[in-house]
Amino acid sequence: RLGYKTLWSHRLRSLNIPYGGVLGNVDMPVAELVFRNYKSLLRMGEVDRVWFNSIRESSPLAAVALKESKGWISQGRVPGSIHWTMSIPPSMDEFWARMKAKHRSELRRNSRRLADACGDQVVFRGFRGPGEVQTACDHVESVAARTYLRGMGQGFQSTPETLRRFTLSAERDAFRAYVLYAAHKPVAYWIGECEGSVYYPTDTGYDPEFKKYEAGTLAFIFAVEELLREGKTRFDFGFGDAGYKQYFGDENWMDQSPSIYAPNLRCSFVRTGHTAAARLTKLSKDILDRVGRTNWVKTKWRGAFRKS
Repeated sequence: RLGYKTLWSHRLRSLNIPYGGVLGNVDMPVAELVFRNYKSLLRMGEVDRVWFNSIRESSPLAAVALKESKGWISQGRVPGSIHWTMSIPPSMDEFWARMKAKHRSELRRNSRRLADACGDQVVFRGFRGPGEVQTACDHVESVAARTYLRGMGQGFQSTPETLRRFTLSAERDAFRAYVLYAAHKPVAYWIGECEGSVYYPTDTGYDPEFKKYEAGTLAFIFAVEELLREGKTRFDFGFGDAGYKQYFGDENWMDQSPSIYAPNLRCSFVRTGHTAAARLTKLSKDILDRVGRTNWVKTKWRGAFRKS
């Protein structure tokens, strides 16, 4: 991929290790053992690739991945991505106090403007139990279908697999969805899961028609308020950078998503393509950052993918 554009695609049997998927106290000897076992699967032809989704650059796993990059079956070092989180304050007064006065005023004004435009038919709703998953996913789907991510074939999709996964999550009281409604229709959402005291949103989006009201941010504030009431202490924004993450986040680190490939010519070709595309994307972003056009390009590109 180059930015949002898929340059070419291929079929691989890939073992994907999700974020946080390596459990326990992972020191250097354990990290080395993890990689040895996965490499044996590659050599035996069980899989074509093993991919780690976002491991902290300062972790032993990342250190071992970098060491393994000296071998030809590894993807090698590619540009990392920033990972933002936000501490949830003990009160909403403190949350509002963190914002710049101008933005605080704009959000409150936009909230009033939205209420005026919709005849006071503005409602926030949270979903949590197993019996609420279907409704939540249906309502989120109606918004997700209009986002730029859907135009790219990504983002939230209300599939049987998604419903089953979130139902299992709700059965252990981890599922959380927060939806903003205006004029009797969903217009923005945050959907994800809680683990311990941390909320991990899996998807977020808003109806482009309501961008001028900062609908996504209003739904976010509602989510923070609900999580605060539950006693949650951290909101994990996940992978990648964004303006709202920089604004609300108060802790960040760099993640790496290393891959190791089976030792054959086909996988070597795929590895080379992945690495080249990642570095080209990073170079392009650096150039756009220097000339101050990154956000402009992102906005135009995303607009081309949005559903009307």
